[in-house]
Parts: sequence; structure tokens; C-alpha cells
Amino acid sequence: MAEYRSEFPWVKLHRPHAIAGSIERPRLLEKLDQVLQKPVALISAPAGFGKTTLLTQWLDRQSGLSLCMYKRDNND
Repeated sequence: MAEYRSEFPWVKLHRPHAIAGSIERPRLLEKLDQVLQKPVALISAPAGFGKTTLLTQWLDRQSGLSLCMYKRDNND
């Protein structure tokens, strides 16, 4: 069982930055544009499928957007 921590790990809330040279997926970026009409969006896929890369590329295209990003791990 995971050890209880009394302090919140703030690093889990930091927005990652896009990696130069990563492949862009225009169709998925366009789908993400549609979430601006919704109060919440969930991106789910197995590890290594590019969720973070996709989201950071999309966020780099947005301006004036408020967001909350939480990185979930096995201790959550």
C-alpha cells in the first residue's frame, strides 16, 4: 500500500511543454477544438500513445485559455 503524504505534490499540476519535432495529428487537434464548448474534457489512452504530446501541442495553439491539468499515477 502507498505511503500517505501530508503535502500535495504540486509537480502533478505543472503543464508540460511540447517537444520540438514531435508529430502533429491535425484530426485529433481539431477534435480537441470542440472541447472548448464543454465544461470538462477527459483524454484517456494507454501509456505511450501520445496523450501529453497531443495536449501540449493543442494548448500551444490556444490563447487566453484557463486550464487545470492533473497527472494521475498509481498512488492516486
